[in-house]
Amino acid sequence: MKKSLLENRMQRLQNGDIEALNDVYMLTSKTVYCLSYYILKNTERAKDIMHDTYINILSNIQKYKLNTNALAWVTTIARNLSFNEYKKLQRNVSLEIFEDTLQDNLDYPVFVENNVYLKDALDILNEKEREIVILYAVDCFKHREIAQIVNRPKGTVQWIYHYAIKKIREKTKNENKETSMKFEKIKEGVK
Repeated sequence: MKKSLLENRMQRLQNGDIEALNDVYMLTSKTVYCLSYYILKNTERAKDIMHDTYINILSNIQKYKLNTNALAWVTTIARNLSFNEYKKLQRNVSLEIFEDTLQDNLDYPVFVENNVYLKDALDILNEKEREIVILYAVDCFKHREIAQIVNRPKGTVQWIYHYAIKKIREKTKNENKETSMKFEKIKEGVK
């Protein structure tokens, strides 16, 4: 349903119906924000990339091939803009990642930033693993769609995803063992 609705709005946008951009935004903004945030690790910059993504969509809508994969096209634009911004930041500034507080009412940034487990799990992954896990687990893309977005073979995407999940499981397993051992030591000290 969402896919066909998005495709319809992209077609309307190509036909000059600027109002359709609002629907494209509503259908894709969560994905665009999450992807940008986890590449840039900065709320304000991720919001800027969101803004630039929709301007870019509007400017390049005639380049979109109807009935391909609208969400993959939008996500690719956001991904490319995010990586360009990240590279620019690394080149011009010694990157300091800081946690800033949200001062607006966007639901998905609050979810992503306040979900400590998700954030910790994703922080142990490298950039490529994190991107693929987010696209698959958070945004519900299929491996073949992710392969199109990241411009890699489907088998490679599947391997990276499974390897990343294995890393998360091992890290979680080790942390649970450490927590359990600490708890046992506390219990012994109480007796």
